[in-house]
Amino acid sequence: TPILKGTLYWLNNLDDHSRFVSPIVDYELTQSLTLQGGAQFFKGVSNSEYGRGKTLYYAQMLFFF
Repeated sequence: TPILKGTLYWLNNLDDHSRFVSPIVDYELTQSLTLQGGAQFFKGVSNSEYGRGKTLYYAQMLFFF
């Protein structure tokens, strides 16, 4: 039976109020094959820790043996 799993990473810089958010979705097709997709979002002013990052989307296939 396929398994769907979600993960959320959220980091805040308390000094400059910038943040990084990364939602991830895993879909386990078999015990040894997983599809994963996610994104990385950065928010803050341009000179802050996370304000310089650009939004990124990705997908990958993981094979375990």
